[in-house]
Parts: sequence; structure tokens; C-alpha cells
Amino acid sequence: MYVHPAFKIDNAEALVILRDRAFGLFVVTTAQGPVVVHLPFLVDQQHDGSLQVALHVARANPLHGHIGHGTKALLVCTGPDAYISPDWYGVPNQVPTWTYTSVHLQGTARLMQENAMLAHVDRLWPFSRTGCCQRSRGRAPRWMRLAAPPCSGPSSASR
Repeated sequence: MYVHPAFKIDNAEALVILRDRAFGLFVVTTAQGPVVVHLPFLVDQQHDGSLQVALHVARANPLHGHIGHGTKALLVCTGPDAYISPDWYGVPNQVPTWTYTSVHLQGTARLMQENAMLAHVDRLWPFSRTGCCQRSRGRAPRWMRLAAPPCSGPSSASR
């Protein structure tokens, strides 16, 4: 993604955006072309400064079958955006533009170890449920992990 130098943010700012929004497009490239899924994610900064993104892709999702050893992936997290009218500049002969917030992460996608899946779902669920309840005007969500079928394959990506 091209970023004009005047609008470049540092890694700490990018991490705040990722953690605050925590929803994005997860993309892997296949021989048939890109495969994309929209999903929530969690991001952790490792001791060496790298980021590890944990997300959930159901085994039934076609993207899941493309995650394997060395699968390159892209995560796109977008935030607020707005149109900017040339009238706002106060200078003649300007063009309209769009302002937006976006963070792109590239890395390698890997399937999570089977024994880590339930802990991952337990960690992701309260985060997702908070957003769900806000969108449902305080109504409690109906889904609970205890009533769900066996875990369906969370995945993780590292950058």
C-alpha cells in the first residue's frame, strides 16, 4: 500500500489501530487467485517486536484449505474514512480526495495446534461478544462455546 510520507504512522500507532478495530480482511493467494474472508482478530506484540495475529477461520470456509506451510497472507484493517472536498482548501484549482485509516500486515499463515484451539476461542469470544452486544443494544448473544460443536480450526498468522 502506498503511503505518502506525510501520512506515515509508526508501528506503535499501527498497533493501536489494529487493537482498537480488530476486524479486517484476511487474504491468501492461490493458483486460482486471491481468497478473502472478513473476520475479527487479536494481535499481540512479541518480545522481538514482531506481531502475531490470531484469528478464526472455520474449516468449512474454502480459505481454510489454503492455509499450510509457508502460506503468505495479508491482513487489511481499515478504520474511519471521509471525503475531502476541494472547497475546503480555500485555494483554487484543487482536486477532491479521500482520507482514511488503514493498516496492512503481511506474513505467513499457519494452522493453530489442535491443543491451543479452545484457549484461542475462549480468548477471542469475550472480545467479539463485547462488539456484538454493542451492536445488539445490550442483548446478550445467544451463542455459547459450551453449546457449540467441536472447535472448527482457528488459525494464526505471524509477521
